[in-house]
Amino acid sequence: MNDEQTLAPNAAHDEYVVEMTKLVDQQVGTLVILMNLALDRLAPVSPTPTSLNVERRGRTVSVAMDASGKTATFTVVSVSDLPLEEKAAVMAEGQARCVVQSPDGAEEVWVLRRTAIVPTGDGVENSPLYVEQVEDTPVYNWMRERDSAVIDVDVLTETLKTFFI
Repeated sequence: MNDEQTLAPNAAHDEYVVEMTKLVDQQVGTLVILMNLALDRLAPVSPTPTSLNVERRGRTVSVAMDASGKTATFTVVSVSDLPLEEKAAVMAEGQARCVVQSPDGAEEVWVLRRTAIVPTGDGVENSPLYVEQVEDTPVYNWMRERDSAVIDVDVLTETLKTFFI
């Protein structure tokens, strides 16, 4: 094998890591948008409508209730962040994992998967989440690992409601 043959796979891998990093960072942004839409829905039913706040630090998103100090944490890890020996097992599942920790400490895992499902729910059409479905354009969604339910505004609203209301 000559140097040119060795460089081609390395360059392709480096390009993949850059693209995967962009994708995962965009999808963390998508989670923040979904959370804000969900919080808008919760405002009328929340005992203190302005007390829930979303904060993003890198690939970790927190939703906190000021009055009670309760916090739910959503921590995203990309496949490209994992050690080589762990990548194969996770790669079959999706491009990234989000560990959701409820205020009481219970954990659930969401997986970022390539799907053909376009996000839905009130307000999505007017948000940065909405994209016209274009043939051969991949769509990625966060999905619950346990049942493959797509994490859309409806699911996230119910999740946050169980955490805080």
